[in-house]
Amino acid sequence: MQPLIDIASYIKVDFRLSDPAQRKQIHAMARGSGAILLADKVEDQQEFDIAVREGYECFQGYFFCRPNIVADREIPPNRMNYLHLLV
Repeated sequence: MQPLIDIASYIKVDFRLSDPAQRKQIHAMARGSGAILLADKVEDQQEFDIAVREGYECFQGYFFCRPNIVADREIPPNRMNYLHLLV
């Protein structure tokens, strides 16, 4: 795995699937590579605090933003004709 780590720009680590020992091992492998560690699936303040203490620089997860459901609406057929004229 080390050859891949050496060429990686980012290393994305799933916080839900990895335990502290695994994350420590990943961090040790990435230490000299220059890759940025990204903590994925950070879902609460406690996990965010742990990720910061462990040296992660980037974060993803529901703790930061939950997706919004956008209601879909139908486009009337006459409006579709307008779009066809524009293309």
